[in-house]
Amino acid sequence: MASLFVAATIAVYGFVMKYVLQNVAKSAQSTK
Repeated sequence: MASLFVAATIAVYGFVMKYVLQNVAKSAQSTK
């Protein structure tokens, strides 16, 4: 049960980081 919670947390964290990095890349391109 604990391992499942950890796996879900890592998956969500990775998804959020991916989304944030994409937004940062977009803002950087639009700034240039």
